[in-house]
Amino acid sequence: MKVVAIIGRPNVGKSLLFNRICCKELSLVHDIPGVTRDRIISFIHRDGQKAMVIDTGGLDFNPKTNLEKSLFEQIETSLTEATHILFVVDGRTGLTPLDQEIGKFLKKRQKPVFVVVNKIDDPKLENNTLDFVALGFDTIFPVSAAHNRGIEELLRSIFATNSIETEQKDLKLPASPPTRIAVIGQPNAGKSTLINGLIGEKRLVVDEHPGTTHDAVDVDFSIAGVPFTLIDTAGLRKKINCNQA
Repeated sequence: MKVVAIIGRPNVGKSLLFNRICCKELSLVHDIPGVTRDRIISFIHRDGQKAMVIDTGGLDFNPKTNLEKSLFEQIETSLTEATHILFVVDGRTGLTPLDQEIGKFLKKRQKPVFVVVNKIDDPKLENNTLDFVALGFDTIFPVSAAHNRGIEELLRSIFATNSIETEQKDLKLPASPPTRIAVIGQPNAGKSTLINGLIGEKRLVVDEHPGTTHDAVDVDFSIAGVPFTLIDTAGLRKKINCNQA
């Protein structure tokens, strides 16, 4: 099974691309950088094939806080699992030094890398993709995740590309639908820590500050062959009454 990791610096439109590819609004999208923190995972099917798609947070090579270090670890894990990498860049902003640094970082992985030049909302902007030839990758796709431009061509190439498949024994889709269990609680109650403990890995970002989890994250695992999906959620807060007398 193909495993596609979406990688890039903050605020280039990775989550919007993820939602577009998966045809679902699974990842939060906002103009503020740093909204995505946990790995968001979904499965897609095409022509009898299936692939797992992973959305990741913005890549930062100089993490300072524990939260930033956890985000970097999540990205490293995604790249280890991946058979294909979508390197997302911003076609309106152009090539940046951080893009170049990420490009060098991804070349060391020796896996198929597709440079996805996002935010090409108008065909007149397609010449902007020429800046990214300097990254040294063979395959560049101009797309607009917001307007669904170029997504079909990108998906066709992903499924047509062969790679050395990594061992994915635990990533196979279950034969029957899993039992879905939502984990609910107030901020900083330890919901993500509980899920990490149940599945035996650091699947979710954990930090001592409340509000770390933004998205509702599905985590698949099994017990004695029985499939379950744990749903990590953002902390519930008391509703503020804005009505004035």
